[in-house]
Amino acid sequence: MSSCRPPCGARRPAATPTPTGPCTFRTRPSTRPARPAPTSTSSSTTPAAWTCATAAAFPCCPGHPEQAWTAFTALTRGRVCDQSALTYHKLRNSQGIQWPCTEQAPQGTERLYTDHTFPTRPETCTDYGHDLATGAQNEADEYRAHDPDGRAILKAASYLPPHEETDADHPLQLTTGRKVYHWHTRTKTSRAPELEAAAPDVWVELHPGDAADYGIAEGDLVLVTSRQGTTVEAPAVLTGTRPGVVFLPFHYGYFDQAVPERHTRAANELTRTEWDPVSKQPIYKVTAVRVDKLTDARIARTGRR
Repeated sequence: MSSCRPPCGARRPAATPTPTGPCTFRTRPSTRPARPAPTSTSSSTTPAAWTCATAAAFPCCPGHPEQAWTAFTALTRGRVCDQSALTYHKLRNSQGIQWPCTEQAPQGTERLYTDHTFPTRPETCTDYGHDLATGAQNEADEYRAHDPDGRAILKAASYLPPHEETDADHPLQLTTGRKVYHWHTRTKTSRAPELEAAAPDVWVELHPGDAADYGIAEGDLVLVTSRQGTTVEAPAVLTGTRPGVVFLPFHYGYFDQAVPERHTRAANELTRTEWDPVSKQPIYKVTAVRVDKLTDARIARTGRR
């Protein structure tokens, strides 16, 4: 369940509905820490960089980030994320201001919904929610019949097993994710020498017990194969991950490959083309795989038997 506030000044797109039903993305008082103020106009998080990047949305003020910011905050007036009193100067010279920031709350608002009234009434919300299992959209009449009348909406989802179970040929469960050194596919972080040196290539993490069962030692070169017919070739790292689970970082692709035809390190190519029916999040965390040893660590390092 998400407790994040909706994108500032925008309604949630119908094509990507919230997985927890109508308006539940703003049904809990926020306790998030204050965001640090931007310190340099070269940062992509500054108002200047943000508004320049979206200048097409504000043709009245091309090249003038402060005017673009003012135009943007005016659009938020009267909305849940009202920032109409958040001036460019105030944002640049503070340590972060939490919206709503209005004439009534010029220094921002630490927590929402302290009166325990949420924007869930039929005439207020912008989405009536979905069936969590099928993604089918709830109808307005159905929602009105169960009018929460300003109360928070909490939806429980029953457990559903993954569509791809393990078996004798693919006995391990793959989960992909990120590691501390890189962001997404490294188009930015790979340019930082320290980060690239810390994690220059893909690796696979195995539970020591699973590794022992398959005759795999630390540093051995292994092949991870899924039912999708794709493979990832990587050295093994024996960690304390849960037995039966294999982890691969998804940061590594092909844009920076010295050997362009090497297509054996993109972790998410092992996964199914499947997504959650409501949130539309791709299902990258449950894929049945097998892990086979190719060479031991000494040969992998030296290239000699």
